[in-house]
Parts: sequence; C-alpha cells; structure tokens
Amino acid sequence: MNQNRYRFLTLLNIVLFIALVLGTVVLIDLGNNKNDLPVSDTFDSFGCGRLDINNNNKIELDDFAAFAKAYNDECSVAPLPTSYPSCGFKDADKSGKVDLPDFAWFANLYYNETCTLLNTGGVTNENSITESDITLYYKYNQENEVYEYTLSGEKPTPCHTVSVTDSYDSAQNKVTVSVDIKAGSSDVICNQVFVPFEETGAVSGNELTTFELVVVNKTQSQTLKTLSKEDGSAKALFEYQDHSVWHYSVNGYVPNGCASAQENTIKDGDKIDYTISITTQSSSEVFCTQALEPYFFEGYINATADADISFREIVADSPAP
Repeated sequence: MNQNRYRFLTLLNIVLFIALVLGTVVLIDLGNNKNDLPVSDTFDSFGCGRLDINNNNKIELDDFAAFAKAYNDECSVAPLPTSYPSCGFKDADKSGKVDLPDFAWFANLYYNETCTLLNTGGVTNENSITESDITLYYKYNQENEVYEYTLSGEKPTPCHTVSVTDSYDSAQNKVTVSVDIKAGSSDVICNQVFVPFEETGAVSGNELTTFELVVVNKTQSQTLKTLSKEDGSAKALFEYQDHSVWHYSVNGYVPNGCASAQENTIKDGDKIDYTISITTQSSSEVFCTQALEPYFFEGYINATADADISFREIVADSPAP
C-alpha cells in the first residue's frame, strides 16, 4: 500500500514539474515574442505606470510585472479603470487588479498591429498631425463618443478661402480631415501677407480611431520670376510673388518742377499694359524749377506667371490753361 502511494506521489510530482516548465515556456514566449515592440524608456500611463525595466526598448513580461506590482501594491487606493484610453491596459477579467489577462489583452493589440501608430500610452489628451505647415489637433470626448479637432495654419493672402471636410471610415476605423485652400478672384488685388486661420469640428470615432490629414490645393513656393524694363527715364521691376500676383516698382524723373507723373494700368486677361504719363503745365505765369524731380510708384497686379507685360513712359505737354 505504501509503495503504491509513493509511486503515485512521485508521478504527481513529475506531472506538476512538467506543467510548471510548460507554463514558464508559455510566459517567456508571451514576453519575448508578442511584446517585443518599441516603448518609451520612461513611460508612465496614469501615475503608477510602467518603466522599461530592462532598458532594452521592448515591451516585455518584466516590464509588465513591475507595472502590476507598482499598481497593485503601491497604488491600490486608486480604483482600476474598466479600460484605459485607446491601446492602454484594460481590466480584461474584471478582477479589480492588474494581472496577466490584462497584459495579454494589451500585448495582443500591439501584436496584431492595431495600435502601431500610437505610443504605448495610447491616445493622449491631445494628439496632432502636421502636413504642409497646417496642424490638426484632436482629442477624444468619451462622454459624447466623438473626436473634437482644431485646424490651424496660415493662408497665403487675405483673399484665399479655407474649407474643411471630415469623413469617418468605419471599416478602417479612420478619420480623414481635408483642408482645401483656394485663391480668390484674379480681379482683386490682395496684400501679400500670410493670414492665420483656425477651424474647429467634431467627427465620429472611438478610442482606437486613427487620423489622416490631407491638404488640397495649397500653392507651394515657386521660383521667383522677375522682369526688368526701361523706357525713357523710367526703370521698372516686375516680380512674380506666387498665387497669381506680381509686385512692381517703378522709378524715374520728371524734367522740371512743373511736371508730374501718373501711372496707368490696362489689363486684358494675362496681357498687361503699364504706362507712366509725364505731363508739364504750360504757363508763362508759372515759374518752374529747372531741376530733375524723381518719382516712384509701386503696387500689385493680379496675373499669372506667364503674363505678357509691356512698359512705356510717355511724355506730353499739357495744354495751356
């Protein structure tokens, strides 16, 4: 009888030993395969967060063990949330403490690349994307189950318009926010100054939703095109400034103190005829200084970069009063 009991206990010990070895192998595999993903060296999710204990920039079982110990032992006064933002931890087995099922849930999300675009802290209070110097800020409103977003940037001139659209793709769980920047009418001359803009909105989504920012029709800087022209005493410089706008500057001189200069622009599509008319008052009763007097004009003309620009200085005497 005793001999049979001894054999039974020996067999039981062997079975338990094998089970222990297999369990250890499974845990090591969980720690070294599914969890070998980049993490922040000093990641702290919510106060009693987790560090990269081995300092090897991977999510491993040792890191989770330190996190669980810190939370269960040192932060037990804080209730464990049912779920954490986005790809954070979750009380998967509703045990009220951080344990292996929670870590398995977390590691599985990363292993399946559900959250590869996020750091291990999941969605922060505010995230941002920048594209073509325009920034999209967005954050999840858990109470209303929507994302609230703000777009900020600059438009090239006050005449440009900004329109924003958003769409939610439930199949990909992705939000696309599109910004369309359009030039104003070519018949209106705009100051060539950048103007800040800000647009806000809200769109459906959940804690795992990813975002994409698309900027449409934003004119990029082009190589500056210049035209130098001379006629009579006048010298003119026309400089293309992008967005169908030319800046011009003209300087010259009138022959005496009684003469005056006046500019005139005739625009026909992309054909520009720019003239300076110099007139002199003819009167024997008026004394005119016989010294050259300078003149200067500058401004903007709306036309494409391929505009045909002609320049003339016309001198004519005005009839006697």
